[in-house]
Amino acid sequence: MSIWITRWMRSGLPPMMRMPKKAAAAAEKKKIVQEYVAETSKPGDPIPGLNYMKDGKDPVVMEDDKYPEWLFELLKPRRSLQELEKAADQDVNNLTYQEQRRLLKLINRQRIKAENERKQKG
Repeated sequence: MSIWITRWMRSGLPPMMRMPKKAAAAAEKKKIVQEYVAETSKPGDPIPGLNYMKDGKDPVVMEDDKYPEWLFELLKPRRSLQELEKAADQDVNNLTYQEQRRLLKLINRQRIKAENERKQKG
């Protein structure tokens, strides 16, 4: 058996499936772009790092009224699991559809983590 296959079997994932360097670089690039846009952007300024076309130019910041309303909703922080549970205990209908789905997702994630911890201990 080759050394590569032996290492692959020990590590669990083949090297081509592990991409922490690329993922970290992408996260860093996203962070830089967000900081640049939030701190120093004025209408008409180019946003560096977002051009994905070979001969294209970087996109330009526009006035806030030219962006759709839902875009600014993405900047608002979402409610935590505890806040969602507290609101659901009072009345589930007070939560939006997206909040109900997120609540179920977070509860399921919490249940899975607890189950995995239980399996590791036992």
